[in-house]
Amino acid sequence: MVLLHTCAGIADHEEYWAVQLVTWGYVVLVVDSLTPRGRKYICDGRGDSVSPWDRALDAFGAKKYLSNLPFVDPDRIAVVGASHGGVALLEIIKQSTSESVAISPFRAAVAFYPLCGEPESLNAPTLVMIGGKHNWTPAEQCVQYLQKLEQPHEMTLKVFPDAHHLLDHPGIDTEELGFIIRSNSEAAKQAMQMTREFLSEQLWS
Repeated sequence: MVLLHTCAGIADHEEYWAVQLVTWGYVVLVVDSLTPRGRKYICDGRGDSVSPWDRALDAFGAKKYLSNLPFVDPDRIAVVGASHGGVALLEIIKQSTSESVAISPFRAAVAFYPLCGEPESLNAPTLVMIGGKHNWTPAEQCVQYLQKLEQPHEMTLKVFPDAHHLLDHPGIDTEELGFIIRSNSEAAKQAMQMTREFLSEQLWS
């Protein structure tokens, strides 16, 4: 499993998900896209200083590394990303991206509350989860993204009506740059179950 951090870099959120994924039996590689580029935090309007393309290259590099480990099945590697990492994930699942880097796509992808832009043909089954009250990366943009995708496609979108940004992060309730960041225990529970079932179906069925 390749795990992509938020705009805050590797922090408690990534540790939380890494533990969950390991508990489910996965090997997890958390990719640091900030420190090697001299960044620590890019949530303050500097998200473009590390682009989704940069992070896509990081993710495919991580996939290549994992593929060479004797205890990893190279045909069963998935990618999970949240927020800024979710935006990168939407770059990663473009058919044009995997063709450009000449690396086989990930087997599956899970994005939490990404900023959804213009879609292209997908290269992997993808699950996207976002809060309906999200005022940082609006859920409506992801609804429009899904509607614009060419049929047939392999994307599932789940909108949690009462949830905000970082809905899956236990115990957080704050504001940053005017955006609400608040956990939602019920949405988090559903998201956790959906992620586990989706990964199991895509990687092992």
